[in-house]
Amino acid sequence: MSNKTKFQSTDGVMQHLFKESKKGKLIFFCGAGISIKEPTNMPSVDTIVCSVLENLIETAPDISDDIFTGSYIFRNSPFELFMSVIQQGLLFRVFEVLQPLLEGNPNSIHYYLTKLLLAKKVKHIITTNFDDMLESALQNDLSKIMFYYSWREIDKFEKNISKQSIIKLHGSFFNKENHEITTSTILTTTEGIYSSSKLSILKQWADVLKGYTLVFMGYSGRDRLDVIPLLSYLSNSDIIWICHTDNKEIEIVTDIDNFLSKEMITLTKVGNNVTPLTCHTEQFLSVLGEYLGYKYDVRNYKTIQARSNFSISVKGSGFLPPIFPKYSYLVAGYLLLWLGFARQAGYAFSQFHKNCVDEEPRLLSNASCALGQVFENMNDFSNASTSYTIAMRGYWGLGDYASIVKTSCYFADLLMNMKNYDEAGRMARDAIYYAERENYEYGLGLAYYTKAKLFENLNKLTEASNLYSEAINYAVNNGNFWVEAGSRQQLVKVEHRLNNKYSDELIEHLLIALDKIYWIGNGSAPSLKTASLVDPFYLPDALIDSIVEVKGKEALLYIESLDILNRITMQLPTDIKIRVQQKLNI
Repeated sequence: MSNKTKFQSTDGVMQHLFKESKKGKLIFFCGAGISIKEPTNMPSVDTIVCSVLENLIETAPDISDDIFTGSYIFRNSPFELFMSVIQQGLLFRVFEVLQPLLEGNPNSIHYYLTKLLLAKKVKHIITTNFDDMLESALQNDLSKIMFYYSWREIDKFEKNISKQSIIKLHGSFFNKENHEITTSTILTTTEGIYSSSKLSILKQWADVLKGYTLVFMGYSGRDRLDVIPLLSYLSNSDIIWICHTDNKEIEIVTDIDNFLSKEMITLTKVGNNVTPLTCHTEQFLSVLGEYLGYKYDVRNYKTIQARSNFSISVKGSGFLPPIFPKYSYLVAGYLLLWLGFARQAGYAFSQFHKNCVDEEPRLLSNASCALGQVFENMNDFSNASTSYTIAMRGYWGLGDYASIVKTSCYFADLLMNMKNYDEAGRMARDAIYYAERENYEYGLGLAYYTKAKLFENLNKLTEASNLYSEAINYAVNNGNFWVEAGSRQQLVKVEHRLNNKYSDELIEHLLIALDKIYWIGNGSAPSLKTASLVDPFYLPDALIDSIVEVKGKEALLYIESLDILNRITMQLPTDIKIRVQQKLNI
């Protein structure tokens, strides 16, 4: 696919960056690639993922084939998503996997970027990196720069936008200004992956950053978690994307299929001003430095080696996460469950159960809850019931009411499948009671969804509709993405059954649900139960039927007017426009 860029030459790009620097409108966006260079020598995220997988293969050999089968998917998924899956089982121990990121020293890229920041040649640096290399490069000048340790700090950033700053979008291990450990900011990142509120905050970031030029380096651009959604809302901003190669010549990319991720290619189709450049990252900085009047010394740079080969040695990579082999089967279970390998995941959780010691009640309860979902998925309702019961007893012992609410909803859904509606109703009522008593509003959406589903099963459609609306409100207010999408989907089903017709309001519900599924990805659901909330095949079918029914002959014009469909049609099983034409006999 060819790409028409705003700039006709690399000189044009550099002149533009020089002018943006003068206006205080230049932002650098840095990914993990900038920290691979010596003397930082940090392992790439691919290296960490490969090391975890190889470690699992060594310590859980009886399921090694299944882990290896899924290795390609793991290594081509966003790192934060991979870590969030592991976090479900390991909780705070997830940081032991990230331990290698604490080591190393700043390299010339870190020093140069902070030099430009202090000289006010760059307004802001945004990074997804957890490490503290940029802070270390600032040395005694930390107090001259503002720091933000999460994408949630948008309000604080907006108030101080005139000041030079570093924004650590995915959190940070340390706050070097006050010497605090800030690993909680990384937890906020992984926990927020499934949050609908995150998209609204990203839109707020986009509004603040409009009019800036962003230079990306060391970043793959293959995620749909936050950065790509953010860029999709920056259609009026210029984006310079450095595609790192060993070439010293800087060239504008025209054949973007060979250099950009599919997510970035999508951005070029919805009006973003993306200019990809192929070159060595440090060569780009050297040339840019000549235009900005700040020299970058490339005499000692070494080629950044790609570290994505799955055959990489765990021991040779320099670190062995100390969580293994004790928790190998637990971690493997969650990863296999994420892949959809339910039977293999069930085996892994069962193996963990056999060896789990009494001092690990929370991990055992989590594994029991996951095992219950596996058994239910396999229609083994008896063992599913037993597993949920074990999980509930564990959570009661821990006083973990958030998990009690969640598991009560899961158990109620199982009981509905078993046609035991009275007991399911009791479970749903308990979930709502404890969520309200503990002020656990995040879980109220799921609790109301569960009760609505019960009424739907009992054919009490008016009550079900009201409860789904209630679930949507809670989900929107508290960022429960999956419950919001699932509740909107079910509300459409119920309302269509009640009235035997679609409406503009129902079309809106379907569009919102589809948009959220596109950005987060149905395959990235944190559990089997969560994934079951949404039917990705029903949504496009219902959308097509509703648009044709409500809009009639204006259906195609209506579809073309929707920016949302320019993004999501790439993810649907069938081309929406073609199917609408077929229904209209065009």
